Amino acid sequence: MRIWKLRNSRGEIVPNAFILANDVLFNPRSTAAAKPSFVPGPGQEFDYPNFDYNDNLFLVTNVRPGNGTGYSSELATGNGLPGDPAEKQSNLDFGQVTLGSPAVTQVLNLRSLGKVFPAEDDPNIEISAVEIAGPDRTEFVATMPSKTTIFPHDPLTQNPDTTSIKVSFAPNTVGFKQASLLIYYNSDASPKRVPLFGIATDACNNAVVVKRIKTARNNSKGPLVVKAKSWEPDQNYRTSAGGYKFDTTLVKPVEETDEDAVYETYMSSDADGRSIFYSISVPNGQYTLRLHFAELFQNFANQPNRRVNDIFVEGQKRIFALDICQRSRLPHGAGAGYTRDRERW
Repeated sequence: MRIWKLRNSRGEIVPNAFILANDVLFNPRSTAAAKPSFVPGPGQEFDYPNFDYNDNLFLVTNVRPGNGTGYSSELATGNGLPGDPAEKQSNLDFGQVTLGSPAVTQVLNLRSLGKVFPAEDDPNIEISAVEIAGPDRTEFVATMPSKTTIFPHDPLTQNPDTTSIKVSFAPNTVGFKQASLLIYYNSDASPKRVPLFGIATDACNNAVVVKRIKTARNNSKGPLVVKAKSWEPDQNYRTSAGGYKFDTTLVKPVEETDEDAVYETYMSSDADGRSIFYSISVPNGQYTLRLHFAELFQNFANQPNRRVNDIFVEGQKRIFALDICQRSRLPHGAGAGYTRDRERW
């Protein structure tokens, strides 16, 4: 049996993925029975291989060696210090900023989830570029870290090796703003995505969150409060046009958010192909509707065409064929992928 590390077309190691090949043993007795002219040579009196390792070939994913290096390191955000406000930093929220005021800057900490082992360590992380992408990318700015190499974590040291990126929010128009910070590094899992959020106002226009609604939550449980934000139950907004069922609550870390509890309860329609309907009354005006999605089922993440949804607002299709499984990324052991979309009406 032989095992090889899997690399992508750029030569980067694919994390937690290996190619496994095995050879079969030839049995001289069965070979002689099939071919009477066969005469075992030296060393062929017993079962033997032909050492071509082409008999079976497997691609094995979402595994790593039980001991020693996995030959890849994952880039993580936050300083990793338990209880510290900057422990996770899965996204950056800049809050409310007035147009024309100085830019608001936050520091994003980066560290490696690679480890040090007695024989061979996980590789260093090498950051090659940073980029702002998304609908409001011109209103956020990010700079390359002065230190671009991050070493794997040595458990004998108290704090992990880190670097940092400065990200600024300087809006030029009023409204709710959203973009993504993309951090490119030496891995097939690159780029690391960090959602960026901000609210821009001026002397004549204000932007206020009028509702936060938590799906799959009945009134009997009351509001869900996470990170000082209150989410009201969705029970009053479900309409009789849809049939609903509550599935098992999945408590897993969710990528790209520090508010994991918002995504842990799961609700679905009670039959394949049925829609879920909400009726949410608000005064006439201009609104931004932000929809949050998470894929918590490990066997579905990164698999296209498993959960494809159209989103209708006031009878008009606003989001076409959103494939949450394809959009979600599932790092080894995380158990969840996360993404979000929004439209303005």
